Amino acid sequence: MKLKFLPPLLTLLFIPLLQAETWTHFRGPQGTGVTSQANVPNKWDKDSVQWKIQLPGTGQSSPVNWGDKLFLTSATEGGKVRHTLCIDKATGKIIWNKTVPCNNPEELHRMNSHATPSCATDGKHVVSFFGPAGLHCYDLDGKKIWSRTDLGDFPGGWGIAGSPIILGDAVIQNCDSAGPSYLLAVDRKSGKTLWKTPRQEKPKGGWSTPILINTGTRSELLLNGEFGVKGYWVLAPSRHGAHNHEYTGHWTALAAAGALARLTRRPPGGSGGAESGGVAVAALLSDLG
Repeated sequence: MKLKFLPPLLTLLFIPLLQAETWTHFRGPQGTGVTSQANVPNKWDKDSVQWKIQLPGTGQSSPVNWGDKLFLTSATEGGKVRHTLCIDKATGKIIWNKTVPCNNPEELHRMNSHATPSCATDGKHVVSFFGPAGLHCYDLDGKKIWSRTDLGDFPGGWGIAGSPIILGDAVIQNCDSAGPSYLLAVDRKSGKTLWKTPRQEKPKGGWSTPILINTGTRSELLLNGEFGVKGYWVLAPSRHGAHNHEYTGHWTALAAAGALARLTRRPPGGSGGAESGGVAVAALLSDLG
């Protein structure tokens, strides 16, 4: 059975827009999908819709915002053209639409798209990621600041979905695939690599967005993958050169993909696995693939 993609629509509900919390990247400022804003409407009807527009192509990214601007992505021509869009939050008017080519679009699962990762913004930069079509940075007026189109082919039949996040002067991007996989940090102003940490190649790929946690002793990036969750020690590049430190098995959330997974639980901030005091858990999980 083929899944038919309908022309994407962006719908804005009538809520207190001027007081709305700034949603800077996928699942919000903390990456948790939780807002600190009070009195958020939890029901609506047709009278709640302020505006609705049709977008070019297809895509599954979530809107992010800064001030009166929304940012999201789409793809046209079967993924051969990728779009980064800026939309006026009050009117729905497309303010700018920047495109990049992709000569060899990645293969997709029928429920994925060529524009699934959400943008990230810090109020000065807007970053979008399209797998083999690259990682791109614009200012809020749509002027291109830099592009990275050397990140790989992203092989596999499932497509990509990991969204960029901005941490200080770094843009962090999960580059998991069924081929060479890694976690990447680039300078938000120049796009130059700050560090690049190899990750295990995945039979199916990877689609997760890293989140930042503070353990009380250091900051860590947590990233879920096909073989479980890993923590990455966030340091200044001068402290560790071109390779970021990686810790396996010291996370509080238990997550994995596949039929049978051996999971190790340790508190964030630790190191090592079950052999150094962690609790090993064998869990039978349903195969979501």
